[in-house]
Amino acid sequence: MTGPGEFKEISPPTPSNQFGGDHVSFGIPVPKQKRLELLDPDEWEAFVEEWAQSLKTTYHRVKRHSGAGDQGLDVVGLLKSEQLEDGYDSYQCKHYDHPLRPSDVWIELAKVIHHTFRGDYPVPRQYFFVAPHGIGTKLQKLLGQAAKLEQGLKENWDGSCRDELGAAGPVELVEPLSNYVDDFDFTIFKSVSAANLIEGHATTPFHTVRFGGGLPERGDVIVPAEFQPNELRFTEQLMEAYSDNAKTTIKRDEITSTSYHVDYKKQRERFFSAESLRNFARDNVPPGTFEDLQEQALDSVFDVCQEAHPCGLTRMRAALNQVSSVHFGSSPLFTRIREPDKKGFCHQLANEDKLKWVP
Repeated sequence: MTGPGEFKEISPPTPSNQFGGDHVSFGIPVPKQKRLELLDPDEWEAFVEEWAQSLKTTYHRVKRHSGAGDQGLDVVGLLKSEQLEDGYDSYQCKHYDHPLRPSDVWIELAKVIHHTFRGDYPVPRQYFFVAPHGIGTKLQKLLGQAAKLEQGLKENWDGSCRDELGAAGPVELVEPLSNYVDDFDFTIFKSVSAANLIEGHATTPFHTVRFGGGLPERGDVIVPAEFQPNELRFTEQLMEAYSDNAKTTIKRDEITSTSYHVDYKKQRERFFSAESLRNFARDNVPPGTFEDLQEQALDSVFDVCQEAHPCGLTRMRAALNQVSSVHFGSSPLFTRIREPDKKGFCHQLANEDKLKWVP
């Protein structure tokens, strides 16, 4: 026991087995929902753009409007065609340092009312508020009670909306606009929770890069037994290299009867290994990540390919040896790159005529 004015030595609790080696390196992970709350306005806008990719399976197309003049439409999910008239849902992105309050959204409701009344665009099927801190309890209740939401807008029109709707002057809530509000379906106004945002974002290629957690494992590489159209130019270049080495014409449909057959089989394995990484990247990392790998590979072998070589086959082998030494450690795909992928990059580049074995 310690008496008045006395101090007792304290120490932090002994770590339990819930902590591991990763915590020593990176600290205790920040929950994903908390990470959303830490985003600044620009990062929030970028996150919403990423999240919108998850809506593509629901809609004909997803479009984002940005900047002044969007008239209250940030992200729209088009239902049947490119035209708003064929139906759409609207996602309004609001960035505040607190859960959304009714006072934050009166002007957004008024924009929809005002612009659809004028015929600037049709009424959306659904209109969702999307915010990093979510929706406050008071606003959430209003969104579930259309009559009270309508009444709240009317009561706050003069103070929050009338002078904010356009440069032409105040927009008074009088007939016929007031009649339009009376008939408007306020049940279209809803919200997307932070949990649903994260769940949707997890289906996009941006999720692992933004939140961590590691990439999934890659599956086995499948090398088609039959020739595929997507390997046409790559195999043509192989035949040119073999022919240059043999000093006679080597044809693809006769390759099994030549000494190059085993090499041809190996180069196809490498090509399709890189193709499998391309497909993996498309589903798991942001667009352009795989293309960056290819550019690194091209840069690493460019000088080697420019040098003099006895034949096209030795040029190709010099390039394959060179690219094998590249680390690729700066790529988000680094942990999923296999050795055959590296050499396969060169064959992909040859497939696009960015590399040529026989100049």
